[in-house]
Amino acid sequence: MTDKETKAEELKKYKREWNNKWRKEHAEEYRKIQRECHKRLLNKVKNEIFSLLGNKCNDINCLVKGRCRDKRCLQVDHVNGGGAIERRKYGSNVIKYWRSVIEKINSGSKNYQLLCANCNWIKRYNNNEVRRGKRYKSTITK
Repeated sequence: MTDKETKAEELKKYKREWNNKWRKEHAEEYRKIQRECHKRLLNKVKNEIFSLLGNKCNDINCLVKGRCRDKRCLQVDHVNGGGAIERRKYGSNVIKYWRSVIEKINSGSKNYQLLCANCNWIKRYNNNEVRRGKRYKSTITK
């Protein structure tokens, strides 16, 4: 290793040690910064997905006039079900999961759609989609 590379490695090591020390001494502040950063990144990624999927409920029978456009109640739905299985592949890494969804949509996948929460639950009920190993009971009438 050259003298220049050695100094660069030492600087990297010093910065890493200093950052680790600061994180330990300011643990609460660090967690707060991390949460804020994660929230901003998650919103950015979800907004990108929403815009790729049209920013409105995809159900033509949506009860909201002109279809729901409120991002607070829009949900990404797997057209053919199976979303829980797909999410489990990524564990707790939500950002990585949403980025994979973006890649699939950009590559032409039609497996995703936006539905408002109401339309999504109606679809799940009508299709008898599984939730935590149990099927919905068809005791409710329309």
